[in-house]
Amino acid sequence: MGKTPQYLINQNVGGYLMQMTKNEIIRKVQQALRNQEKTEQYRLHIIPSLLQIYDRLDYKELEKHLQKEVSSLPNRQQQIYKLHNEEDLSIREIAENLEISEQTVKNQLVTANKRIRIALKEALLLIILHHIQ
Repeated sequence: MGKTPQYLINQNVGGYLMQMTKNEIIRKVQQALRNQEKTEQYRLHIIPSLLQIYDRLDYKELEKHLQKEVSSLPNRQQQIYKLHNEEDLSIREIAENLEISEQTVKNQLVTANKRIRIALKEALLLIILHHIQ
């Protein structure tokens, strides 16, 4: 449906605005109904499937992927990561122990966490795909 010609809008602004408002309300209601149908389908089909996969997930397998990725970090980054996540040292404590700046510790943790997060997302996707089949 094309644009309404300018001369028709000028002749009956009130009618035009009423029709435009009516069409917008109809469009919004239709959109809400589509969203409600999608939500209902999601609730009925997708969520139960995901919960079944979640129940069957082997967290030991995911832990193996985590350990593998941590061990593949560069030595200094791995050391900083382990001090922070396994020994619960603060950034300041790590910096003092290793005689490096706090900013270096932060940078190393950000880099390590980003790398680990990406690897774990890929591993989790593979595990989920394995359980779906």
